[in-house]
Amino acid sequence: MFPPNDHLVRLPISKADLGEWTRLVNDIGEYDQTGEKYTPTLLEEELDDPSVDSELDTLAIYDGDLMVAYGQLHVTDGLRDGYAKAIFGGGVDPRYRRRGLGSEVTDWLFKRALVKAAEKHPGAPTKASMWIHHPGSADEFLALKYGFERARYFSDMRVDFDVWEPPAGFEIGAPPRENARAIELDPAKHGEATRLAHNEAFADHWGSSPRSKENWEFSTLGSVAFRPTLSRIAINPEIEGDDAVDAYVLATEYQDKELYISIVGTRRRARGQGLATELLVESLKQAQREGFVKAELGVDSASPTGANTIYERIGFRVTRTSVVMERLLA
Repeated sequence: MFPPNDHLVRLPISKADLGEWTRLVNDIGEYDQTGEKYTPTLLEEELDDPSVDSELDTLAIYDGDLMVAYGQLHVTDGLRDGYAKAIFGGGVDPRYRRRGLGSEVTDWLFKRALVKAAEKHPGAPTKASMWIHHPGSADEFLALKYGFERARYFSDMRVDFDVWEPPAGFEIGAPPRENARAIELDPAKHGEATRLAHNEAFADHWGSSPRSKENWEFSTLGSVAFRPTLSRIAINPEIEGDDAVDAYVLATEYQDKELYISIVGTRRRARGQGLATELLVESLKQAQREGFVKAELGVDSASPTGANTIYERIGFRVTRTSVVMERLLA
């Protein structure tokens, strides 16, 4: 039997809740050892996301002044393999677990996902996904209870700059390589071209759906964590306009002096040329020069581009394995 929860208050998450929401998310991250840490500014971005209706797509559960659980839903703008994609997020304060709050949040997510997916993608079937940081955890047990299945494994990888050295041919001060094409990303000049390159590059990646211009400009280029001076693109000199970007590396800084490589992509026409390696190494070298302490990224363990091998060759090492769980809703 769970303790009674009748005295708890349920309401949407608003900007007035940012302090408590940040505290809760970071307490959960520390307890569950996810490696994630948020600021109020980063969470405020999630409420401001134009694809999110915070009044309907978020849930906070309070015990007095203490936020003890939360849920948030995101339905992607595009379809993937004909399915609407509903992404479930949420968590429960470690002190309030085993009281049924995780199940309550999940029930709410199910109901809201069906409504929102039908509004955004009428007639399309809906798949829900949950990100599980530690296979075998209580989160995975909850997902399995609700009929989710393990769909894909991802590797978290890291390099520590106090010991990292660029691979041969990319050393600090090395002469430019023949046909080198790594340039700094200017969002005003290259933002749309990079989005188009991303949509093509990830068309054959598991779980990816096309990014709209609005979503790309807000969530990627417009994020407070985005670092254009550490991001790199490769321009094809034989192509003009918005189709010219062959490859790209997008860099973010969620925690001070900790680089996170959020996206690495190469158009199919340019694969096999070493562009991803070139761009990523140039980004890492710049971060190292600026005093960053480490760089991290996440990669699909079964990526069709063989990304794991590329990153290991550069110097990244696997630190954690996560799993994405999925199930069909309707």
